[in-house]
Amino acid sequence: MSGGSGRPWQANRAGSDRGRTDVSRAWRRTRKRRRRASTSPRVIGQCNNCFVFPGLGYAAMAVGAREVSEAMIDASVEALAAVIPAALDPEAALMPPLAAVQAVSGAVAEAVALAAVREGLAALASSEAEALEQLEACRWRPDYPVLLPA
Repeated sequence: MSGGSGRPWQANRAGSDRGRTDVSRAWRRTRKRRRRASTSPRVIGQCNNCFVFPGLGYAAMAVGAREVSEAMIDASVEALAAVIPAALDPEAALMPPLAAVQAVSGAVAEAVALAAVREGLAALASSEAEALEQLEACRWRPDYPVLLPA
């Protein structure tokens, strides 16, 4: 169940066009009993593409994971679940706002990196502290030069 609202919710599977549908149609078809993960108020999308996968891939690369394990995937989903607004307020949005994608992806990356270390899959980090250092070292920060008119 979703955040104590009494309505089950469902996230779309990656790469599945079957999961995409119009919100009003989905609402009518489920008789208001179902919530689905979406970042759009109009079209139900795939939350894993914008919240889970960026952090999952970033962490796997940063710590040099040899593979992505089920525990790493579970850690990514648990990190996302920890920031779902509807968990605190059943009337709130199911997914965090898209403006929070960088913070959410960072939390997902941290959870995934730590899971990789615990499982012995991280070639570039042998401790949780080293995993966090690797994440920080690999973090991209936009640094654009100031352009002045000619």
